[in-house]
Amino acid sequence: MAVKLFEEGLSLLAKKDYKKAMEKFNKTVEQTDNLQLVAKCKSFINLCKEKIKETEKKNEEIDYGYAVYLINNGKFEESKEILEETFKKKKDKTDTYYYLYAIAEAGSNNHVNAKKYLQKAISHNPSIIHLALKEPLLKDIAVKIAEK
Repeated sequence: MAVKLFEEGLSLLAKKDYKKAMEKFNKTVEQTDNLQLVAKCKSFINLCKEKIKETEKKNEEIDYGYAVYLINNGKFEESKEILEETFKKKKDKTDTYYYLYAIAEAGSNNHVNAKKYLQKAISHNPSIIHLALKEPLLKDIAVKIAEK
């Protein structure tokens, strides 16, 4: 039974279905006393974890890119939805997230929230103020923040 699970894990790994492959390797470890098989499974589990992280990072970058595309095309509400969905998955929001969200809020004429998110971006990365001063949607807000 354990060998069959291991083979299923290898098959899923080859198909780049890392989450399911990891599940199969974990089940194999639970069901076998064969130390060589356990060692192989643990190695593949670590590989799956790395691949899952890489995939999540790529997906996050794609989402950022799509949010920027939406902002550049005046689709501010849609960009906020993408950013919100992206960061429901992630605990630590970055200066980039706050900055893009500030732009989207400003584009939606919600200047109070735009200021709030721009201030958060600046608290994570003070040099963001220089970008904001060049961003037409944030310039007025950034000037007021810079004056303080």
